[in-house]
Amino acid sequence: MNKKIESLISISMFNKNLTDLTGNLNKLLIFEEKSRSQSACQEKKIKEMITNISHDLRTPLTAVKGYMELLARNLQEEKQKKTAGTIIKHIDQLDKLINCFFELSYLEMSDDNIELSKVNLTNTLCNSIVNYIYEFEKRDIKVEINTEQPLYVVGNEEMIKRIIENLIKNCLVHSYGNVKVNISEEDENIVLSFANKVKETEKIDTDNLFDKFYVADKSRNKTTTGLGLSIVKKLCEKMNGSVKAILNGSILDIKVILLKSDK
Repeated sequence: MNKKIESLISISMFNKNLTDLTGNLNKLLIFEEKSRSQSACQEKKIKEMITNISHDLRTPLTAVKGYMELLARNLQEEKQKKTAGTIIKHIDQLDKLINCFFELSYLEMSDDNIELSKVNLTNTLCNSIVNYIYEFEKRDIKVEINTEQPLYVVGNEEMIKRIIENLIKNCLVHSYGNVKVNISEEDENIVLSFANKVKETEKIDTDNLFDKFYVADKSRNKTTTGLGLSIVKKLCEKMNGSVKAILNGSILDIKVILLKSDK
């Protein structure tokens, strides 16, 4: 019963058992409606709290970064400049962590109905990768895209962009070679695959890869929050899709599965 209860159950019989049953059912319906209303109100309050806390954390962080950048420009000694640069780098990392944490929290507790439509996955993918060409070139990583024709999915374009962006960032951080991206049809689904070589000594648990704060490299030397793939999973689920990871030797293949849409 998702819609607001318009009327309660009534019965025109003199059977006492049926009358009692009807009364109990009406009590349950009233209780359910009150619970649904309270739940919606609580969800709204939590969303507002997340937004406010996020803003309260970002504001001083932005100020600290601004002061550090100003200080760094006026430093003379190379060692001091390097130290200031390290501090700014950690501030950026903390900002990323805050953004990812609150995005994931919002997705986990939100029951909002997502507007789904026909999305050209091929175009969305290519446009997203173009935005990161410089980052790939800087790391000497080549991207091979395999798709013969435009393929369409049932989804939310902004969410799909976010998924692709997180998968790209994951490759930029963890890839030890070129990246292969493939879009293919499988029955009633479209599968988007990102495959890249990972460090051979890096033990990856594919069953827990999409868990919050999962980091395969326990030394945590890399600038990663461990939240990006969790966000990918949540976004896929919001669009009635799924995601899985397959490790074949040193090749990690992350597959996003979404419902196929007619052209």
